[in-house]
Amino acid sequence: MLVGGILIFGDEMSKSEKLILEAFMKLKKPALISCEFDTANDYLAGYVSRFLSGERFSVDFNAFSKSEYELLNQTITKNFCSAEGKDLLSYVLLTKLVCNILNKYKVE
Repeated sequence: MLVGGILIFGDEMSKSEKLILEAFMKLKKPALISCEFDTANDYLAGYVSRFLSGERFSVDFNAFSKSEYELLNQTITKNFCSAEGKDLLSYVLLTKLVCNILNKYKVE
């Protein structure tokens, strides 16, 4: 259905997908993350919030660029034995999962 120029769909996503998106909205910034990623996270959170209220997008969501992912991967590897490293790994994986869910319901 088209409402005010925005395509709105019924609740097509699974309960687990909805829980993942809601968890992302409550995700705290990991200690090892730089502020440039924090801004991108806020940007993505805006889309997730609108997605949860029924809006769908024709945008392709990519969690991180290749260079960003390599930097994050190095940081995770160096800090894997610490709680901060594990928090960063959870952040990266959850962010990638959220992008995958948003892309799954992409409007063509």
